[in-house]
Amino acid sequence: MPQIAIDLSHLKRTTCDLCRERKVKCDRTKPECQRCQRARHRCTYPSAEGEATKLNSTLQTLHARLMRAERQLRQQDCNTARDISDPSFTNQSQFTAIQEHSCMSPTMDDVPGDFAPCLDRPADTNSPRRLSEYTTAISSLHNNFLSDLWPAEIVMDNPISISDASEDPTPQLTTKTTARNIQQCEQMSRDSMDAFFDTYFSVVQRHLPLIDRDRFLSSTIKADNHQSQALRCAVAMSGASSLQDGEVSASLYKEARLHMERAQTEVDNSSFLNLETAQAMVLIARFEFPLAKQRALLTLASLMQLLTLLGYDRLDGKSADRESPFIEEKRCTFWIAFCMHCNASGTIPHVLSSMPNEILTLLPSQAGHSLEHLIPFSIHGKVTPTTTDTLNAFSLFILSLRLVLQTNQHQRMTASNIAGTGALEYNFCLAHERIDTSINAILSALMSPASSSVLDSELQVLALLMTLGARIQLHKTAILNAQKAEFLAPVVRECERMGVMTANTMSDILLQVESFGESQVPVYRSMSLFIMPPLAMAAEIQLCVLKQGAKEIAQNMNMFYTNREIRHSLEIICMAMGAFKGRTDQYDGLINRVQTFLERTQLGKRLNSEFQTTTQGPSAQRRRTSPQTEDEPVA
Repeated sequence: MPQIAIDLSHLKRTTCDLCRERKVKCDRTKPECQRCQRARHRCTYPSAEGEATKLNSTLQTLHARLMRAERQLRQQDCNTARDISDPSFTNQSQFTAIQEHSCMSPTMDDVPGDFAPCLDRPADTNSPRRLSEYTTAISSLHNNFLSDLWPAEIVMDNPISISDASEDPTPQLTTKTTARNIQQCEQMSRDSMDAFFDTYFSVVQRHLPLIDRDRFLSSTIKADNHQSQALRCAVAMSGASSLQDGEVSASLYKEARLHMERAQTEVDNSSFLNLETAQAMVLIARFEFPLAKQRALLTLASLMQLLTLLGYDRLDGKSADRESPFIEEKRCTFWIAFCMHCNASGTIPHVLSSMPNEILTLLPSQAGHSLEHLIPFSIHGKVTPTTTDTLNAFSLFILSLRLVLQTNQHQRMTASNIAGTGALEYNFCLAHERIDTSINAILSALMSPASSSVLDSELQVLALLMTLGARIQLHKTAILNAQKAEFLAPVVRECERMGVMTANTMSDILLQVESFGESQVPVYRSMSLFIMPPLAMAAEIQLCVLKQGAKEIAQNMNMFYTNREIRHSLEIICMAMGAFKGRTDQYDGLINRVQTFLERTQLGKRLNSEFQTTTQGPSAQRRRTSPQTEDEPVA
């Protein structure tokens, strides 16, 4: 085979191979450019001996493979023609011939990853046309292989070149947008990444105890495998999102997804079945829910399957290894994913038809997260004051999300029963009483003297709001069930009264914890995935009651507090929804309806304008001339 000559102009190139592949320039006079240093690569420039040897070796290997494949195909064609001419040819022999043909056909497994020489025959590349055919064959081979391995929207910007084949067999898969975003992420300074990390641990971690900060800063941040890089990008993405930096968070999200895909395909000795991957998927799904719910559901479903595969739902079973490393992080990762799974049952219908049958991972107790302080808990178990007194705020938050799942399932079963499409034997009263008992037990634990002193804990406030939201949902389900008969109208009015009182309690809590403070708004905005559904339910029931008319509702409730207090509470909740909704536009319609109603209705005067007192004297005159308070709304 004739040797390939290297043009001298090719050797004068001042751009290293890595920068040339990215279509950027670098300085050859420096030993390593900054771009290569950040990627932990060494700048390599073309040399006469190296380039010629690399090209010749690659061409010889490919030519030998192609010649062997052609020889096998010709032999197979002859055997097939001879078998067909034989009268004893049957379908079984045809299947065998096809199977042998598929086994002898060259595949990606037949080509060594480093294109090492494997010469059966001397290669012949006398013509430039043959060389072009070899180059096209290599690109086609890689593209066909990658089309089955990667999603359709991820393609190669530049086909892998022959000069790079022997150095890096892993294809570089990016879209043009992804490549640009990843390049921006790589150019991001270490100070910026550290700032995003600090924001995550000071904002997001306060309600999602997902990652151990010491382990993350000491080991994960320094690891080079793709699962650790995905977790780093996901943490920085969450921090940038908390700072409302949309462009940077979107770039970090795309890079985190890319590292996840590379870890899934075990590129660069990476692995997908580990804690870092699960934690990264939690943050990625959390980032996706506000804008792409369907993709977030797919990510969440994959996450739950991964956790089951890793055994995180059986950490405290009989056969579990209680001495496994990072067991507390694994436990928190599982329960946070479970909370997101329960929360999705309210935002998107029919996500969960029922709760998991058996979970052998225990909840942390009030004393701490150590194993000796854990209490056995089944997700189907009955919540009582005895079981909730020893639980900490994180465990109570988990139970509040369990209530969300139960109330949503209760609402669906009730609606199906009324429509005649569900189980006729469904006992509404028994389910209602069981859920109400659990709500009272959790509220008692959250508002107990032992935990009232730490009501400023954002996680405890979130658990309290989620539990109150479950109570409003329970009352709405009771209103739905009362539509079966007219004589249940008093039940509707009572449930409306209880729902309004619960919504007023939520607004009081928001004011008590000073959630509208400058330092608190980013913290509660990071909770938007969980905190917005209960706030929306509270606003809906208050708006519904106010539209029915204050006088009628006041008479039905037999109390004089409906108008002013409900309006004031609704204003607070509407302000909270606008401040905490984050990137989602799901609740914009409700916020606009509430604001329009409050602007259209003005507070009237408490006393009739035509009322004239007959009382004489200075005191009566002062009463007549003094400003009158307002209370009644008028259109």
